[in-house]
Amino acid sequence: MFRIAGVDFLNTGLSPFIQVDDMHRFRLMIKSPSLADFKKLLNMLSSELSTVAFTKQSGPGKPFYLHRYMTISSWQVLPCPIDSLYFAVVRLNGRDDLIHLFNAYRRKRSMPLLMYFYNEQTVLRLSPFYLDVISDDRYLIAELKSCFPYRVTEYDGVPAISEEEWGEE
Repeated sequence: MFRIAGVDFLNTGLSPFIQVDDMHRFRLMIKSPSLADFKKLLNMLSSELSTVAFTKQSGPGKPFYLHRYMTISSWQVLPCPIDSLYFAVVRLNGRDDLIHLFNAYRRKRSMPLLMYFYNEQTVLRLSPFYLDVISDDRYLIAELKSCFPYRVTEYDGVPAISEEEWGEE
């Protein structure tokens, strides 16, 4: 899980969105897509995003109860360069798990700060403000940009917030 679609997951000082050039990335505000739009986006991604990784602080904290939204048959923990943070990796059993997690994330249930759904060439990242798609397939990104006119195109000069910066609260 170290590098997928050109993204270095463990480089928590640099947001994945800015690790790739514009022809390999696509961004929506997290509240913009309806559930039907999200399903359309998943259909356009065509191949299953079979794994989810999420950030979690070590020590006491609010549990996420992800088992309410997905079937967890196996998981793995990867250390992270930030002392109080680690990545938990869970295999998804299908598209329905991803849709349930997306709905819960948008409703601001007790969820991880950042979630990455990925396969060999595509990453879908949920964060408190954005839904990002990063892919080696630039034709897929071009198609997404043409189908979702309300995508974020102006980044107002504010750099994307990294996982490391979120941990500094």
